[in-house]
Amino acid sequence: MKKKQVLLFVVMILLLTHLKAQNNLISGYIITKKQDTIKGFLMDEIDLKLSKNVKFYHDVSEKVPIIYTSSEITEFGFSNGRTFKLIQQINDSVSVFSKRIVTGKINMFVEREKRSGNFNVHLLRSDTAFSVKLSNPKKKILNKDGRKYSHKDKRYIGLLSLITDSKKNNEQLNSVKYREKDLKKYIIYYNHIFENNFPSSIYVESTKITYDIALGLSFNKKPGETCFRISAYMNKALMEKSLHLSYRMGISYHYWNSNNKNSIKRNAHEEYKYQCLSIVPLGFIYHGKKKEIVPYGYAGIGLGLFMFSDYVIHNFENKGTSNKLRVLPVINCGVGLKIRHKSNFIIFEITPSLKNGVFFNLGYSF
Repeated sequence: MKKKQVLLFVVMILLLTHLKAQNNLISGYIITKKQDTIKGFLMDEIDLKLSKNVKFYHDVSEKVPIIYTSSEITEFGFSNGRTFKLIQQINDSVSVFSKRIVTGKINMFVEREKRSGNFNVHLLRSDTAFSVKLSNPKKKILNKDGRKYSHKDKRYIGLLSLITDSKKNNEQLNSVKYREKDLKKYIIYYNHIFENNFPSSIYVESTKITYDIALGLSFNKKPGETCFRISAYMNKALMEKSLHLSYRMGISYHYWNSNNKNSIKRNAHEEYKYQCLSIVPLGFIYHGKKKEIVPYGYAGIGLGLFMFSDYVIHNFENKGTSNKLRVLPVINCGVGLKIRHKSNFIIFEITPSLKNGVFFNLGYSF
């Protein structure tokens, strides 16, 4: 049985070794340095890549794109409202494109950096030419009275106060953390005050929801045992931030039952059935490049409802059964391959188990 499972796994990989990239084009436009607007199709990529350049096609039938950089265009946008603008601050030596996420009296643009989680924010007034750039606070170690203290520079608070004319009191302003969600909420609050003269709008970033279901059998199954695993997960991908990392939540069910009769002892509890329902509200899944074969790995934490069923042996006689229910923390993890089937994927996955070793899972992702 083990050899057949491994052989099937290898054969499926060898049959689909021809990898083919997907082009994802969306209608849009570019604005040149001469303020000419050219319509066509743009390659849909993550923000980090689009901050450097954009691939432009006059027609979907074109095979080779024109690559535009900040030296050639000042703005580009997709038909879904996703817009990037070249914003040059006085002290910036490198020009990059930033994505517009809020419009109004203050327009908010986000510039993502290569380091995960780092970003800069550009705030531009609509009624004047005034603008500021907010950057990730720098952490400093200060020595005072022989002790070391960690201090984060909050220069961004002062810049927020400056560009918004302190429309919030100092206590409220100081509570704004350097997180995209908090900064966005603050700017939306400010823009709402001037809604009549400066109509505001908010860009909602695109997400993609997918589902994975799988059925697994244990490699370590013994004769006389019934053992299987069922799982169902929902994945939420932030398509504009990362093509590889997605949030994951779901459940899995693990069942084991043995018909083998162990040697009867005088007094003992002989386990004959085990069940576990894992509820995983927080997890992550990392995919390789979206081609015909996509390698992936995932991990998540949650709670497990464990049911242990035993035969109760007393004076060499079976006196019945007992059940014990336990609630314990669990970690669900696994690695595998997704093989394209039309617009969806077939799943081949390996997951570990403390009770029955390694499971081989076959499933579908849609």
